[in-house]
Amino acid sequence: IKAKKLREDGCVVVLSIEVPADKLKAPIEDAFGQIAAKASVPGFRAGKAPKDVVRQKFAEDAKNWAVDLVIREVLPAVIEEQKLTPVSVPIVHDVEMLDGMPLKFQVSLEIPPTVQAKDYKKIALSRKSKPVTDEMVAENLEQLRQRNARLTAVLTETVERDHFVLVDYEGFLLGKPMEGAKGEGEWVDMTAPQTVAGLTEGILGAKRGQVREFPVDLPGGEKANFKVTVKDIKRKALPNLDDELAKDLGFGALLEMRLKLREVLEKTEGSKTEKDLERQIEEHLLKANPIAVPPSLVEAEAKHMVERLKSQLGVEQMSDAEAQDLHKRVLPEAENSVRLGYLLKSIGDKEQIKVLDAEIEEEEKKSLDAARSDEEKGK
Repeated sequence: IKAKKLREDGCVVVLSIEVPADKLKAPIEDAFGQIAAKASVPGFRAGKAPKDVVRQKFAEDAKNWAVDLVIREVLPAVIEEQKLTPVSVPIVHDVEMLDGMPLKFQVSLEIPPTVQAKDYKKIALSRKSKPVTDEMVAENLEQLRQRNARLTAVLTETVERDHFVLVDYEGFLLGKPMEGAKGEGEWVDMTAPQTVAGLTEGILGAKRGQVREFPVDLPGGEKANFKVTVKDIKRKALPNLDDELAKDLGFGALLEMRLKLREVLEKTEGSKTEKDLERQIEEHLLKANPIAVPPSLVEAEAKHMVERLKSQLGVEQMSDAEAQDLHKRVLPEAENSVRLGYLLKSIGDKEQIKVLDAEIEEEEKKSLDAARSDEEKGK
C-alpha cells in the first residue's frame, strides 16, 4: 500500500493512497458470495441463480462493495502510519478502480494544529473600573419603585397621556384581518413608545367603552387600520421610597436596602471589570498567535452559538435566510473561540497547570450560590 501527503492547508491534510490490485481479489470474491446468497434474478429463486449469471449481473455492485471494504480496512493503518490524529471523520474522494489495476483514492482529513503559544507573559492591561456612585444607587432604587408600582382607578372617563389603558384590538390590512394582530385584555402604556406607530395617538381622548378605528404605520412602512375598544383606564401609582417598601421587599429598613443594593452594584461592576481584563488578554493572545484551526470544529461551535442565541432570545423557529445570516455573523467569534481553546491548552501544558477536584467543586459552589432559581441551579 502506497500513501503520500499531497498537500496540507492549515489543518486540512489530503492524502493519496494506492492499494495493489491483488488485495481486491479476495474482497470481490467474498462480495460475489454475499450477493449470490441473496440475489433475486428473474427465472431463479432468491439465492439460487448460477454464479456466472450473478457475476455478469452484479459485477459493478461486487466491485463497489469490495472497494468500500478495502478502504475501511486500509485507512486506519495509513492514518496511523502518517502519524495523523483526525478531529473529524475522514472524507474519501476521487476513487479510481479499473479492472486489474491498483485501487487509487484520495482522503481529506482535519487534524489539530501544532500550537506553541507565545507572547503570553507580561501582557499590558488597562483596568477600567467604574466606582459605584450615589446617583447609580438612586437610579436603581427608582427602578425598584417602578417595578413595584400598582395600577389604580382614575376619576376621568377619557384616556390621557399618563394613563394605562386596557384594550381589545384587531388590525386590518387591505380590508382583511392581519395575522397575529389581534388581542384581548391587553394594557397599553400611554407614556411608552409602541411597536405600532399611531396606536397611542389613536386612543388618546377616547372614553371608557368607546370603539375607535384609525390608520397606523407598521414596521416596514406598510399602513393598516386598527379597531380598538377601550375597556378600562388606570393610572400607575408609585410606592413611597421608605421603610415600608423596604419591608415589602424583604429588608428590615430602607437603609439596609440601600446598603444591599450598593453591595450588589459593586459586585456587578467588579465582575464587568474582570470580564474586560479577560477580554483584553484573549484579544492579545489571538493577535499574537494567528493559528489555523479545523473548519469542522469552527462549524460545530457556530451551530452551538446560534442555538444558544435562539434560546436566549426565545426564538423557536427561524427562516433559512435568517438562520444563514446569523450563522455567518457568529462565524468569526466561533473561530476565535476554537482558536482560544487550543491556545489556552498550550499555555496550560507549558506552565504545567493542573486543576484540582477541590477547585472544580469550589467553582461549582460559586455558580450554584449565584443562581437565582432552581431552574438556573439545574442548568
